[in-house]
Amino acid sequence: MTGIYEVLERLGRIKRTGWIMAKIPSDIAESIAEHTIKTVFTAMEICREMGLKDKEERIIKMALIHDLAETLTSDIPKPVKEKLDKRNIDKVSIEYFKTIIKDEELVKIYEEYIKGESIEAKIVDLADTIATYIQSVNYRTQYGIKTEHLETIIEHTGRSVIEKSEKLGLNVDSIVKKLIGI
Repeated sequence: MTGIYEVLERLGRIKRTGWIMAKIPSDIAESIAEHTIKTVFTAMEICREMGLKDKEERIIKMALIHDLAETLTSDIPKPVKEKLDKRNIDKVSIEYFKTIIKDEELVKIYEEYIKGESIEAKIVDLADTIATYIQSVNYRTQYGIKTEHLETIIEHTGRSVIEKSEKLGLNVDSIVKKLIGI
């Protein structure tokens, strides 16, 4: 059996696969844990922008646990994930999640996130995408990294942020500006 601290330690060590594929040097490549923290703060900002203070605690919990199963599956690259049967990945990740988290509330929150139907799950999904987008732009602007794969990530996540935010009726520009300090 795996304890939660072992899982958290792995999250801190596992670099996000997309960054490795984009040839981001491993010493600056974002770990899953770093990404998770950014996703949490982004989700909090979305909650505030949408006036969902009553849902904020649940959304924060969901954002904190949204990538825990990646200690088993690793960070499956998007092109590979799109070719796999999502139901099988979800089923395995839920079963694994249940072995490491003994808290029924968190298991239900994780299952809700995986289904992706609730407003909370949609907010965390958007926050996840915004965090990835900001990080990808950061690699280009702060570190001068310009690989074809990184440009593809920027283009794809940028489009995805717009689509997801429109579905939620959100103007994402003000959120992104606040997050990056503009």
